Amino acid sequence: MDQLFSFPAAAAEMTLPAGSQSEEGDASGDVTPPPVLLLRLKMLDERVIDLTVRRDITVAEFRVHVERATQVPIGLQRLIYRGKLLKDGSSPQPYDTPPMSPPAVLMTAIELDPLPSSCPGGDDGKSSAFVATGASGLSFQAGGSILQAIASLRDEQRLYQERLHDTARVTETIRSIYLNHGVDAVARTLLSWWTPPSTDFCFELAREALSRVECFRMPRGATSVNCWGWKVQSHLSRKKGLCFSLSKCFVDSPSRPLSIERLAQTIWDARADSAAASRLGVGFVEALLSVVAQVNDKMIIVHRTLRDSRQAWCVRTLYLLFWVEHEDGRIDVISRDLDRTASDTWDANAHRIAEDMKEEWVDCFTWTTFRKLNRESWDDRLKESLQPPADESTRAVWLVDYAGNWPSAFAVGMGRWQREMLLMVLRWQMNNVEPVVGLA
Repeated sequence: MDQLFSFPAAAAEMTLPAGSQSEEGDASGDVTPPPVLLLRLKMLDERVIDLTVRRDITVAEFRVHVERATQVPIGLQRLIYRGKLLKDGSSPQPYDTPPMSPPAVLMTAIELDPLPSSCPGGDDGKSSAFVATGASGLSFQAGGSILQAIASLRDEQRLYQERLHDTARVTETIRSIYLNHGVDAVARTLLSWWTPPSTDFCFELAREALSRVECFRMPRGATSVNCWGWKVQSHLSRKKGLCFSLSKCFVDSPSRPLSIERLAQTIWDARADSAAASRLGVGFVEALLSVVAQVNDKMIIVHRTLRDSRQAWCVRTLYLLFWVEHEDGRIDVISRDLDRTASDTWDANAHRIAEDMKEEWVDCFTWTTFRKLNRESWDDRLKESLQPPADESTRAVWLVDYAGNWPSAFAVGMGRWQREMLLMVLRWQMNNVEPVVGLA
């Protein structure tokens, strides 16, 4: 029930005195609509306010009524219908329903309350904290194949829609998606013009990203080299940008068992936490990561800033980070960028601010796959490319594949980052798996 702003039942039905039904109305079936609209505003603090306004009122005029009734300034109001901000020049009248009809959803309202002084960025009382509707508290699970994975995502979305009828749960889930403005000042300014996407949008983007991961193949002509046991493949072009894949197998033995969940968690932390990212990053590149929105425990939205202290450049990315577990034990940790230039969630002011700063916004479609391969399923192709361990007593091996596609890599000169990507996986191996033999 993400309908926070709807018609009360009294406004949707016309009550007639007993025995006074109009014969003319029965014959024609037409009823003259009332000259006013009765709108119900449900605040995030669970207050419910009924406002009576004229039928031809505009959204800009309606904000004045909301300010008088709630004491929330017009500049801090957000009126949203199906995940999109309502324009001031639009009218709620098209969403009206004829009398004698069931109650109909008019729009969704999201109030933008000032942060208390105890919250980051709220000392002056002018900073704002977004609260969006439609959070799903469900775990993000997928099946053993791409079809099962997508079906699982659809099941979660269906269950989420069913749970929207529970008012108490709705109130809880509305507050579970949040924006954290405890980021740098420039990011806070940009995010003040951003509306969090709906849960449906996040799940749809996750399904699209998972499909692309399953279908990903290195282009023809890609370079391939083996470095410290890692098979490194890369291809850079103006059309597709940079495609890369770094793969290696690690032994899973009784003397040194590997936990796939722990390894996947280290990658998750490196994509969501500044300290973890700094441990794997390049020394002269400063990484600032902030979780700006959370859908559930396995799906978040991250804002990342990378600054090069030597060459004085700065790039930013806003991406959806999610975790997919398959029935066969495989785990995917996927980062899918949110297209800032095409997304309806960005206000025009965000584009202007970014242009004034002359900073680059880059994509971040990368993923890390952890998969267990049994000796029986070790085919000739894998033997040639990844060199399975010679220890026959080992019952299984873990295949770790770090891959991605950056269409903007060529435009911002990121082709040189191929060396840094190799250094990153080597640091990850040393910190979480085993020493790198032969690396000083």
